[in-house]
Amino acid sequence: TKDVYYGQGAVYALNESDGSTAWTYALGQMSSEGPAAYANGAVIVPSTDPVEQCVAWSIDAATGLYKYQMPTACQWSAYLAPVVSGGSVLQTSQAGFVYSFSEADGTLQWSMPAGAYDQATPAADAHYVYQYGIAATSALSVFDRASGALVTAITDPFSPGNSGYSLFSAPMLTASGNAVSFSGGGFSGRAASSSEQYESRVLVSFDIAHSTYAWRSANAYITHPATANGAVYAARNAPASLDALSETDGHVLWSWTPPAGENFHRNVVVCKNLVFVSTDVNVYAIDLATHQQVWQIPQPGMLAISANRVLYIVTGTTLSDGRLIAVKLQ
Repeated sequence: TKDVYYGQGAVYALNESDGSTAWTYALGQMSSEGPAAYANGAVIVPSTDPVEQCVAWSIDAATGLYKYQMPTACQWSAYLAPVVSGGSVLQTSQAGFVYSFSEADGTLQWSMPAGAYDQATPAADAHYVYQYGIAATSALSVFDRASGALVTAITDPFSPGNSGYSLFSAPMLTASGNAVSFSGGGFSGRAASSSEQYESRVLVSFDIAHSTYAWRSANAYITHPATANGAVYAARNAPASLDALSETDGHVLWSWTPPAGENFHRNVVVCKNLVFVSTDVNVYAIDLATHQQVWQIPQPGMLAISANRVLYIVTGTTLSDGRLIAVKLQ
């Protein structure tokens, strides 16, 4: 998608083999447009139009044809990608509500307040939906998947509170059944979904089964974390360090330090044997067994890996520069 500010919004389908355009879907004049989610043959894209109407569009992934819209309450929203899971499209609005829509036809299943702002998206499993919020009190809200009923709200005792209008955070579920989130809100000073927050923040792991926090990281991190192999991976600056934290208690299992003068940005992606992280100079692949750098590419930015083992980089350290780079991993 395009990260527009009062411009023509559009969705692009690119062929993975060569980056050529398969189809384009124009949204029209938009004040903002968020990143896309994909599931079961549909592309879901959130947007805000110039008169403050916010909807998530469902577009057929094969043909690029319109399917339906899902409206949410908002003002001037920037976005993280929606979550599509278990027959539902889950969207957190700038007004602070979590919405659940039917994946089949976009009808509203439920909506519940979660104290969130924009630049947020929930996590979900087979039973619950999880959203961190900071509006009244900082807490992780846990909702029933089917009804939307609030199951519990777990207070975050470490939150510094609200620093602006955005969260820049998405809860992350670990193999042990906990949920990990940044503590407190974030702010970038830009009305852009592709921007990075100013703040480094501690990570808090919430014990869902006992409705309490499990641990707090000793350090504050800038990158959106990832989890695998019993660890939570996140990078921090001052000093710069990529840390692997124990999923159980948050202590640092091992670290990797980038070349002097480089600072970390954006997000972490982890697979079976490597963890990928970006600085303001390079994207690095770090071996999970040796904790050493395997290779690097001088294209810093946001990271994702496709099912076909292609690493995608939306280039730009604190704001997208409009380029998408594909790196074949195997």
